[in-house]
Amino acid sequence: MSLSRWVLRGLTLVAVLALMLALVAACKSSKKSDDGGGKTPAAEQSPSSNETPDGDGDGEGLQDLKRLASEAAGGAKGKVTYEYSFEGGGQSAQAEWTLVQRPPDDTRYEIATTEGGEESRTIVIQTVANSYLCTLAGGAGTCFESDQTASYTSGFAPLFDIPQQLVTDINDIGVTDKSERKIGGVRANCFSVDTTAFGGGASEVCFSDEGMMLLLKGQAGGTSFTFEATSATTDVSDADFEPPYEVLELPG
Repeated sequence: MSLSRWVLRGLTLVAVLALMLALVAACKSSKKSDDGGGKTPAAEQSPSSNETPDGDGDGEGLQDLKRLASEAAGGAKGKVTYEYSFEGGGQSAQAEWTLVQRPPDDTRYEIATTEGGEESRTIVIQTVANSYLCTLAGGAGTCFESDQTASYTSGFAPLFDIPQQLVTDINDIGVTDKSERKIGGVRANCFSVDTTAFGGGASEVCFSDEGMMLLLKGQAGGTSFTFEATSATTDVSDADFEPPYEVLELPG
């Protein structure tokens, strides 16, 4: 399955959770386009002005990609906020995603969208002691303590499982370009990859030196998506895993 389809499948699940109607419509449309298109557009190979090209090709570049993807797959400690955008099937969507990780037990997933000037936010916090599901809508935020949060975070898996997929399928991936630039305020190691060998298309992925994923960009079957870090840090505190709103009893 292509990188874009892994991600788009997960986006549909998360959008349903967050009641993000615009994102749901975009993702459903993207699936139809992806299933029926069958085309794999060529990757853009022109580095931006702040990139430092490394014309190494597959050799060292592929090994660097495997090493950084392995670190990311192991669960790199850090806090990254992404700007997400999607286009396909005549639809488009934007959202803000945040991932906070403190291995081995603590994670925080957060999605924020704005529609009609009103912000909606869904937050899932999982720690060794407690788990919370929090929502912000209509200016009011609430949290519920729940031991069923795993079902709500499953939609993130296709996105954050991609580093492991890169490691697993590394021999079927062609690195067409390697470069360095700053993303989210930190140094990023970026790789343009061709995943056609296992059914994918043109993609770009970037990791920090510590293994945080900073950029994921792909296009296939007439759809395209981008996750790009707007901020990234390895500083994580207990406050990141505290419920941000009043904790209420779960109805029923």
